[in-house]
Amino acid sequence: MNNTTTASRRSPARTFCLAAIGVLLLLAGALYLWKLWTERSAGKQLEAQRTELARQAAQALNEQTVELLRFSSIPLAWAIRSELINANYDQINRYFNEFIKEPYLRQMALVRPDGTIVLATNKKLEGQEMAAVFPAGLMQQDRVVVDRDERGDIRVAVPIMGLNEKLGLLVVTYAQDSVQKKLAGLAPAGAGGGS
Repeated sequence: MNNTTTASRRSPARTFCLAAIGVLLLLAGALYLWKLWTERSAGKQLEAQRTELARQAAQALNEQTVELLRFSSIPLAWAIRSELINANYDQINRYFNEFIKEPYLRQMALVRPDGTIVLATNKKLEGQEMAAVFPAGLMQQDRVVVDRDERGDIRVAVPIMGLNEKLGLLVVTYAQDSVQKKLAGLAPAGAGGGS
């Protein structure tokens, strides 16, 4: 009889211990699952942030590239203006021949105010109407215009002005992929580029 009494006294304590261990195991499992879930959602959030930062960086690089190409085309237009005033088309052609050797340049053209392409790195374009090759609205612009052509390349159109009239239009097309590769090679180490 003594054994039965002792066994009945231990039974609730043992049950409580087993229940407590079970609850602790369930709690530990729940904490582990919660940790996995938060790590996974934090990882997804981090990846989304990384993707957004990469998109913003690419957009900023693209905007800076366009601005750099716009800005660097102006001195070339000044040199061409000087030669146009003197009607020195041979020198302008030499400029074109030197510049087109750069791997990121796709083509260059000089358009007269009447819309005729007078000089071009692609000789097949010379004598053609500008509207057959470039957007016709470019000739009416009085400021530097940067846009994209049908291939996605960057086109810079620079009006060449005389004292009181437009002397012509310089159109320079840069290969987008070559420009991006060139800029990526110039980036400092750890800045997303590098060589």
